Amino acid sequence: TNILTGTAQTMASEESANIGGAIFEHEGFSFSEEMADKVRQVHEHFDADGDGYLSFEEIRSLQLLTSGADMPPDQYVMVCRALGCHPTKGISLEALRLTYASEGTDIGKIV
Repeated sequence: TNILTGTAQTMASEESANIGGAIFEHEGFSFSEEMADKVRQVHEHFDADGDGYLSFEEIRSLQLLTSGADMPPDQYVMVCRALGCHPTKGISLEALRLTYASEGTDIGKIV
Protein backbone atom coordinates (compact mmCIF):
# COMPACT_ATOMS: atom_id res chain seq x y z
CA THR A 1 0.00 0.00 0.00
CA ASN A 2 1.20 3.48 -0.84
CA ILE A 3 1.16 4.96 2.67
CA LEU A 4 0.81 8.58 1.67
CA THR A 5 -1.93 8.19 -0.91
CA GLY A 6 -3.68 5.70 1.35
CA THR A 7 -3.57 8.22 4.17
CA ALA A 8 -5.10 10.97 2.10
CA GLN A 9 -7.87 8.60 1.04
CA THR A 10 -8.36 7.32 4.59
CA MET A 11 -8.53 10.80 6.05
CA ALA A 12 -10.92 11.93 3.33
CA SER A 13 -13.29 9.07 4.15
CA GLU A 14 -12.82 9.68 7.91
CA GLU A 15 -11.68 6.13 8.69
CA SER A 16 -9.55 5.63 11.77
CA ALA A 17 -7.34 3.04 13.41
CA ASN A 18 -6.78 2.35 17.08
CA ILE A 19 -3.38 0.85 17.87
CA GLY A 20 -3.32 -0.39 21.49
CA GLY A 21 -1.83 1.55 24.38
CA ALA A 22 -2.45 4.96 22.86
CA ILE A 23 -0.21 7.84 23.84
CA PHE A 24 -0.71 9.84 20.66
CA GLU A 25 -4.29 10.71 19.81
CA HIS A 26 -5.56 13.00 17.09
CA GLU A 27 -9.15 13.02 15.83
CA GLY A 28 -9.78 9.29 16.11
CA PHE A 29 -6.21 8.17 15.45
CA SER A 30 -4.14 6.67 18.26
CA PHE A 31 -0.62 5.41 18.73
CA SER A 32 1.35 3.30 21.13
CA GLU A 33 4.56 4.74 22.57
CA GLU A 34 6.60 2.24 20.56
CA MET A 35 4.92 3.23 17.28
CA ALA A 36 5.31 6.93 18.05
CA ASP A 37 9.03 6.39 18.63
CA LYS A 38 9.43 4.42 15.39
CA VAL A 39 7.71 7.15 13.39
CA ARG A 40 9.94 9.76 15.04
CA GLN A 41 12.99 7.72 14.00
CA VAL A 42 11.73 7.49 10.42
CA HIS A 43 11.01 11.22 10.33
CA GLU A 44 14.45 12.07 11.67
CA HIS A 45 16.15 9.68 9.24
CA PHE A 46 14.46 11.09 6.15
CA ASP A 47 14.58 14.75 7.27
CA ALA A 48 17.92 15.21 5.49
CA ASP A 49 18.12 18.97 6.06
CA GLY A 50 17.05 18.70 9.72
CA ASP A 51 14.34 21.37 9.48
CA GLY A 52 11.68 19.23 11.18
CA TYR A 53 9.62 18.73 8.01
CA LEU A 54 9.75 16.24 5.16
CA SER A 55 10.05 18.08 1.86
CA PHE A 56 8.93 16.66 -1.47
CA GLU A 57 12.32 15.04 -2.11
CA GLU A 58 12.55 13.66 1.43
CA ILE A 59 9.06 12.14 1.45
CA ARG A 60 9.62 10.88 -2.10
CA SER A 61 12.66 8.95 -0.83
CA LEU A 62 10.57 7.45 1.97
CA GLN A 63 7.86 6.37 -0.45
CA LEU A 64 10.35 4.86 -2.88
CA LEU A 65 11.79 2.79 -0.04
CA THR A 66 8.45 1.63 1.35
CA SER A 67 6.43 1.01 -1.80
CA GLY A 68 8.89 1.18 -4.68
CA ALA A 69 6.59 3.74 -6.32
CA ASP A 70 7.67 7.21 -7.31
CA MET A 71 5.67 10.20 -6.08
CA PRO A 72 4.70 12.88 -8.56
CA PRO A 73 4.75 16.47 -7.26
CA ASP A 74 0.97 16.86 -7.55
CA GLN A 75 0.46 13.82 -5.32
CA TYR A 76 2.77 15.38 -2.72
CA VAL A 77 0.70 18.57 -2.79
CA MET A 78 -2.50 16.54 -2.37
CA VAL A 79 -1.05 14.61 0.59
CA CYS A 80 0.20 17.80 2.25
CA ARG A 81 -3.21 19.40 1.95
CA ALA A 82 -4.97 16.28 3.28
CA LEU A 83 -2.63 16.31 6.29
CA GLY A 84 -3.00 20.04 6.92
CA CYS A 85 0.60 20.81 5.91
CA HIS A 86 1.81 23.47 3.50
CA PRO A 87 3.62 21.89 0.51
CA THR A 88 6.44 24.44 0.57
CA LYS A 89 7.12 23.74 4.25
CA GLY A 90 6.72 19.95 4.24
CA ILE A 91 5.20 17.15 6.30
CA SER A 92 5.57 17.49 10.07
CA LEU A 93 6.23 14.68 12.51
CA GLU A 94 2.62 14.84 13.71
CA ALA A 95 1.36 14.55 10.14
CA LEU A 96 3.63 11.58 9.48
CA ARG A 97 2.26 9.94 12.62
CA LEU A 98 -1.22 10.30 11.13
CA THR A 99 -0.12 8.43 8.03
CA TYR A 100 1.08 5.50 10.12
CA ALA A 101 -1.99 5.55 12.36
CA SER A 102 -4.13 4.93 9.29
CA GLU A 103 -5.31 1.47 8.41
CA GLY A 104 -3.13 -0.46 5.99
CA THR A 105 0.18 1.19 6.82
CA ASP A 106 3.14 -0.68 8.23
CA ILE A 107 6.15 1.03 9.76
CA GLY A 108 7.78 -2.37 10.28
CA LYS A 109 8.97 -2.24 6.66
CA ILE A 110 11.22 0.71 7.51
CA VAL A 111 12.56 0.29 11.06
